[in-house]
Amino acid sequence: MRKNMRRIMPIMLILFLLTSSLVVAETSIDINYIQKGSEAVINIKGDRNRPVSITVKDEFRYYYMDQGVTDDLGKIQFRANLDTEKTYDCQVNIDGKTAAKQIVMEKTIIDPDPEGPDPTKPEVANIYIKGYRGTILDESNVKIEKGDTVLRFTKRELDRHNITYEDRAGYIASIDGQGEFDQGPDSGWMYSVNGRFPNVGAGQVRVNNGDNISWLYTYDLGKDIGNPHERGDSSGGSTANGIIDQAFNTVNSKDISQKRIGEIIDEITKYFKDKTADSLKPEELEGLLADGKKATQILLISLQKVKTQELVAKVANSSLEITQNLGNLIDNKTEGNIIEEICTISQENMGIALEAVNRLRNKNEGNKIIDSMLQISEKIESKLSDITLEPNRLSKKTVAIKVVEKEENKNNIVLPHILLKKAMEQNIDNIRIVSSLGVFEITPDFLGRDIGEDININISKQVNILIVEFKLGDKVLTQFEKPIKIIIPYDKIVTDKNKITAVLIRENGEKETIGGVYDEGKKVIKLLTNKPGKLTVEEGKNDFKDISEYKWAEEAIESMEAKGIIYGKTATEFAPNLNITRAEFAALVSRMFKYKEGSDEKIIFKDVPDNKWYYSSVTAVYENSLMSGKSLTKFDPDGYITREEMAKIIGQILENSFYKAQDKEELTKFNDNESVASWAEKGAATAVHNGIIDGSEGKFMPKQKATRAEAAAMLYRLYELVMR
Repeated sequence: MRKNMRRIMPIMLILFLLTSSLVVAETSIDINYIQKGSEAVINIKGDRNRPVSITVKDEFRYYYMDQGVTDDLGKIQFRANLDTEKTYDCQVNIDGKTAAKQIVMEKTIIDPDPEGPDPTKPEVANIYIKGYRGTILDESNVKIEKGDTVLRFTKRELDRHNITYEDRAGYIASIDGQGEFDQGPDSGWMYSVNGRFPNVGAGQVRVNNGDNISWLYTYDLGKDIGNPHERGDSSGGSTANGIIDQAFNTVNSKDISQKRIGEIIDEITKYFKDKTADSLKPEELEGLLADGKKATQILLISLQKVKTQELVAKVANSSLEITQNLGNLIDNKTEGNIIEEICTISQENMGIALEAVNRLRNKNEGNKIIDSMLQISEKIESKLSDITLEPNRLSKKTVAIKVVEKEENKNNIVLPHILLKKAMEQNIDNIRIVSSLGVFEITPDFLGRDIGEDININISKQVNILIVEFKLGDKVLTQFEKPIKIIIPYDKIVTDKNKITAVLIRENGEKETIGGVYDEGKKVIKLLTNKPGKLTVEEGKNDFKDISEYKWAEEAIESMEAKGIIYGKTATEFAPNLNITRAEFAALVSRMFKYKEGSDEKIIFKDVPDNKWYYSSVTAVYENSLMSGKSLTKFDPDGYITREEMAKIIGQILENSFYKAQDKEELTKFNDNESVASWAEKGAATAVHNGIIDGSEGKFMPKQKATRAEAAAMLYRLYELVMR
């Protein structure tokens, strides 16, 4: 028996070890975090002793990037200083395996512990720059400004000390006259943050309190300064042959010839051909996307350097071909974060292609590029929409273009009129223009369907004011045919998010409240406007004394009034229980969605004379097919609007905003559903399905005259839903 036991025990031990190793091999990635004030302590568990990379970002930029290696238990911890009252996307890669988690930074009360950080002291960082001639700069406790990246922080310090530098689209090629390749083909500048060398440009890494930033000159691609960045090193996302790294280094050379630039463009374009999702391992796909980002930088630098029309066209076509090949990697198994990265690359490449088009003299060639831009961008954006679209929404055909930014706090983009014309021909619903100063969403016909000149958009920021200028040819525009949507970053302290509103400052200094919805997770305000100009953000105030008994509508009334959509009867009286007329409701809808008023078209209703205050509003909602008359010639402006009439209008607005129309079965939960007029059934069902209209005690009450409080509540819910 003892003999048998001695034989069995080794076998059992081997089986135990094999079982354990199998369990370890299947380890997933767990991401958890704890908020400590403004710091997120991120704990990650995955495979043991494996390389880890982490990014934390929102829709505008990266806030934190780092790398490390898991310990013997598969654990690693990162600490990121982030703004509170904001939501971030955290993505982790452990040896090719990926996972994601949302980080929600709640509002915190400052810790009074005297040993903790003093909130009255400014956040600071240290910077050290050493070239091949010795130390150039060594500064401690340098104040960090809001939103500082390593690039912006460094350039500001260099400027402050009158130290020369060369910035090539975010790549620092020279400092104090000490340039790349001065000391050989592998020499140049690299930066580190707290001893780590990020694998992204300095313009993508945010500076945090207490950071130690170093810029060091390397003689051999980082080996001599502790960052062995071999050509082809997978940590940098490069290929085995180092094609992208070599191209990046070469295109940054001072004396590169036009011929060599053309060869580089051909090389990087060829590299992205014939790649398929099935042929790539997860870590290879990650590496390919890193190469895609660097290829975008190569194309941008090339566009700045090329001098011939042939090479300008080559840059544009390369940006499109690379984007198309990356887009072809997306299939039904592709993870959402991968699709998002490809979309980001696509937007940047569309911006490069558009910049090239505007330099081309051959309009036929430019038109072909525009055709391809629209098709490729729409296809990739639709794949992102497939995974993010809510079930009650319809897909919107979108084209997205990232502005090529040449100056800080100042952006310019030229939209060729042929691009808008072709977008209309291809039934594009939305053109999304992305910049660091804001996102602009326009319909192709926002200036009408017959545009004969190019549109020049200038965006600049001065303190708390965003200046938006649109020119049609040489003419400065003062109004659009259709409203545009603008998304502006806003990170100020907000007391009441429901009263945040955008304000348009006119040339004479007068202010016009234009509304908007504040997204406290993303720290942005989303607004509609039919006028360009100077925009700022304010928090509205009101003091109605007669709404305290209308708790169900109080928030809505105060929000709609603060946004300039609905007004009180006096400064302190809202009159919530008064009925609302058809003309008054037309004015609310027109004001809320910024329809163009003052059309040259004469309205057909005889009871809406052009000298009445509501003439322009009634004309606007009629021309947008939201309200019709009681007959062919009668609008009944002073008649009170009913709940079913409002429901029909709201349902149509939802359909226009790509919400699915609903069947009348949605109304069967109301005891009086058969009383709803057939012409109002679809609109009422759509409004009910989306939570805009509620009944009372199981009834819809379609024929009941609507009150001002009911109108405010319904429009508040509608506005919040459509704008978000």
